[in-house]
Amino acid sequence: MVDWTVEQKAYLERSNVPALLDDMALRVLREEPEDVLSFLVKALEEDASLGKKRPPQTPAPKGGKAPPPPPPPPGADFFKKLGPKPGDDDAKARAALFADIAKGTDITKGLRKVSDTEKRHKNREEKEVGKVTDFTELERKKALRAEEAEKKRNATTAKAKKAETIALEGKQWKVESVIGSRAQKKHVKLDEANMTQAVVVNDCEHILLEISNKVNSVFVNDCIGLSLLLARGVVSSVEVSKSRKTEVQASGPMPSFILDRDDELMLYTTEHSRDVEITATACTCVNVTFSNTDASEDPLEKPIPEQFITTIDMANGKPKLVTRPMEHAA
Repeated sequence: MVDWTVEQKAYLERSNVPALLDDMALRVLREEPEDVLSFLVKALEEDASLGKKRPPQTPAPKGGKAPPPPPPPPGADFFKKLGPKPGDDDAKARAALFADIAKGTDITKGLRKVSDTEKRHKNREEKEVGKVTDFTELERKKALRAEEAEKKRNATTAKAKKAETIALEGKQWKVESVIGSRAQKKHVKLDEANMTQAVVVNDCEHILLEISNKVNSVFVNDCIGLSLLLARGVVSSVEVSKSRKTEVQASGPMPSFILDRDDELMLYTTEHSRDVEITATACTCVNVTFSNTDASEDPLEKPIPEQFITTIDMANGKPKLVTRPMEHAA
């Protein structure tokens, strides 16, 4: 037996532990009486069979009290009394569940059959069949968002654009941010430029730039729809970079014409600028127009090759690369 102290006994009485233990034991015996009964019977049988093999117990010391004998096992009626009561709802629900499970495949016989009139996919309304979804509102919102995005881009571009500039700075004429329109190009004419000065054209759109006198060089960068008229040519070179839809007409000498990443460029030459040397890098749709030997015939227009074929030539036993433009059969 356990010797409880006064404090421990007081704690047990305050916390009502014995009552809780009794309640738990009664609940187990009430819900699973057969399992508890079989367990106790088996334990008693094992205890009886092992009783013969147990070593003799050490006699109690003199003057001491022998432990009390174990209580007798409860009878079968004890567990029946603790079984489920007739009005127990949980027991009824469990019994009904196990009864349904025991039916096997027959459990589905109690389900109600759904008629065709109750099926959604067989009873769609006539207005729903073949109905076309109306995307008018969606398209309107999409167009509105695109318009707002375009306004933001235009506002950003307008802020980034510099003020229109046509002025001489040192030995350079600067023509910057001059904007025209496709219907009517803006005409800009430089009459005061001379051979010691260069002309720099940057970020212009849809303008006609006319240079009346011969200048040292011309540099065009990031322009759209530029028409450049060189009345008396240049001393060194004309360079066009990162521009689209450009037209250049050289009525005087032009030793060198340099192109870099341009698209849709047309070069008009005369008998005075026919000796031009053209250097093109990563350009597309570049055409050159030059006069025919017979003045009575129309000028000739030829494209600058964009595709090339490179081979390895082993002439004289030393390999070298030979590149030629690709020729297309007419």
